[in-house]
Amino acid sequence: MDNVFVGERLTNLRKLKGRSQSDVAAQFGVSKQAVSKWEKGLSMPDVLILPDLAAYFSVDIGYFFDKQHEETPGVPLNKEQVAIKVRHLTKTFKGSSTPVLKGINIDIYDGLSTAIMGPSGCGKTTLVNCISGLESITSGSVVIFGEEIATLKEPKLTEFRRTHTNYIFQQYNLVDVLNVIDNIKLPYKTSGQKIDRTRMKELIQRLGLSGKEKMMPSKLSGGQQQRVAIARALLGKGKLILADEPTGALDLNTGNEVLELLLAGSQEFGSPAVIITHDSKVASKCDIVHFLLDGKIVKTLERPDASEVSKVMVRLSENG
Repeated sequence: MDNVFVGERLTNLRKLKGRSQSDVAAQFGVSKQAVSKWEKGLSMPDVLILPDLAAYFSVDIGYFFDKQHEETPGVPLNKEQVAIKVRHLTKTFKGSSTPVLKGINIDIYDGLSTAIMGPSGCGKTTLVNCISGLESITSGSVVIFGEEIATLKEPKLTEFRRTHTNYIFQQYNLVDVLNVIDNIKLPYKTSGQKIDRTRMKELIQRLGLSGKEKMMPSKLSGGQQQRVAIARALLGKGKLILADEPTGALDLNTGNEVLELLLAGSQEFGSPAVIITHDSKVASKCDIVHFLLDGKIVKTLERPDASEVSKVMVRLSENG
């Protein structure tokens, strides 16, 4: 049996059902550490426990082993907690009479990953910038974790972004004179937030940065620099992660790898993620995909496969 695959399935189920590792441990008379090891693929639940685990989460036992079906029909997306609520959002840049965004209405859910796709010039980056507070909006509302950011003024807006959001840029935005570990810690130190060193150590290990903690950015490859940016974003537990074409400067293989790491880390560490990407395979790994055309959401797919995403993108490109 594939320990890692079983662990990923168990993690997905637990989060979708809103259960903690402590809940599962208490239910089956094991330690929380044992459940953590199951989920990380370091060990397997006893074979006699697996049927009870399946019953506990209301799935067929085959869910833990069947790699042919990436999702289980009986496990719906958990849309109970809305991290971001966007309503009637419009954006018109100064000096232009044509809005870039035209009445956008979307919800970004806590614990789920969301991809934003569409032809070049459709408004993807502007939408993410408005959601993050980097761009002001012309009308409508953007509520993040219960806070209406459209009404926030500086310096409160900057403080809110530092506390609640992390933006991963295409060009990494690492500080050249700081080493890997200091680049990861930088936004948390400047905002006075407590750093979870155990979590940071685990992120460094999971993202393949072990042994590179003291290296300067100039000594790292592009893929390694992006891993540092991802580690920095994931260190803030529960923070909203926004990523605008974060792999645009990387080769295809490295780009796919770091985006998959971002999605896996977002899910594992409980941070809602919004990712702009042109890669249908990466988008298909997200829970929800929104498609933009001419400043409007024209289609939304939940748990699509890559072929579905590609077909929609082809149609949009033809009409864009």
